[in-house]
Amino acid sequence: MIVRSPRRRGAALLMAMVAIAVCGAIAVALVKLAIMQRSQFVVDQRQAQAEWYAEAGADLARAAIAESADYAGETWTINSTDNGRERSATVAVAIDRDAKPPRVVVVAEYPIGELRRSRSRRELPLPPPPGATAVSALQPENRLP
Repeated sequence: MIVRSPRRRGAALLMAMVAIAVCGAIAVALVKLAIMQRSQFVVDQRQAQAEWYAEAGADLARAAIAESADYAGETWTINSTDNGRERSATVAVAIDRDAKPPRVVVVAEYPIGELRRSRSRRELPLPPPPGATAVSALQPENRLP
């Protein structure tokens, strides 16, 4: 019969408890990492959606300006269902004729009414009105001396 001292049994128990604590700490760190990655994925997804809406607003502005030189911009609201949740976005198109050179400013926000929403902004030069000729630096009369 082997007799072990109570001191050795306590050391083995302590090592087992330390191993369990280390495994628990690693598990908690992995869960926190998974939660952070999920949050970042949602942020990236919302930013991509806002960028798509801003690009659509820029396309809308180009088409509206091609139709009418008097186009002053507009704001539209988009309602959609995302994973069973109602979400909306706004796209604001504004024409800044006072800027040098004049430009079209498009701002899209998605989703509206939530604390963590994404905003995307596009600025593009105002195209010449229909029938007007564009100024080109390649034309001799527009070159600097």
